[in-house]
Amino acid sequence: TGDNKMRALLKLGAVFLTTGLLVSTHWGHRPLTARADTLVETQGALGSGDAILDDGSLYDQYTFSATSGQYVTISLESEDFDPYLILLDPNGQRISENDDVSRANRNSRVIVTLPSTGLYTAVANSYESGKNGRYAIKIDIASNRRTLSEALASSAVPESTAACSDAIATMTLNVEGDRDVSAWVSALPLERVYSQLPSLRPHGVTVALSGPAAVDMMSSPQLLTQLSADLVADCATVSAVVFNTDTPAAERTFGFLPGNQSGRSQAVQGDAAAELVEGFNCVEPTEESTLLGWGEQVCP
Repeated sequence: TGDNKMRALLKLGAVFLTTGLLVSTHWGHRPLTARADTLVETQGALGSGDAILDDGSLYDQYTFSATSGQYVTISLESEDFDPYLILLDPNGQRISENDDVSRANRNSRVIVTLPSTGLYTAVANSYESGKNGRYAIKIDIASNRRTLSEALASSAVPESTAACSDAIATMTLNVEGDRDVSAWVSALPLERVYSQLPSLRPHGVTVALSGPAAVDMMSSPQLLTQLSADLVADCATVSAVVFNTDTPAAERTFGFLPGNQSGRSQAVQGDAAAELVEGFNCVEPTEESTLLGWGEQVCP
């Protein structure tokens, strides 16, 4: 399936240049603002009559105008099929793609610094051939790194408080600092991974690390524990933070484990909650459909 997908993607640019079949929901340049600007936010569906890649997978296209140096974030979510997201530049060349946000999140997301001014195309695709169903796609533009961090932070925790969003954005910028690493945060659907959750803390956050310094950061459990503890302290509904990199299976989870200390309640908040953050224990991989117990992670 992976080889078929790659062959289909290699032909996508040619398809884009020759067919001219574009589905646009917004036209024209949008003014730069101090916040992220949502260009597209809509529901769609893959089904009969849609365009088809060479691997047999269906796709829709969304175009948007953007300026060189802007940051674009594109999210594709579906419960009906495994989303696959592709970004084409103004020349129809593929510049980014994504299958899964993380092992725990099968939705797709790309974050790119745009190389030129012009009309870009986001391709909403299914990873598997012949799959159809409904999806949601969102395209945001940010003018600078801080604005991007704040936009990602505000959507990482459902109904987040301002203090929580600020803490996530600050953590992202602190992680990068003078290091040669980028950190992108996103929501983590814990109910898809664990059979039970801390009832007062149903949400998780994924921190995707990339760049030469990412591996070194993943090798520092003390640093990752402290970063996770800070988020748990400031985000009253967050119980777990997952760090991952582009390296296959390189993923580490740190979370709120009140059961490890006798007499400590799930209701504790702030610094008291931060003290209960630990690294999750490794377990052997099992069937993909089997949920983990709280405090477990699958390690390579």
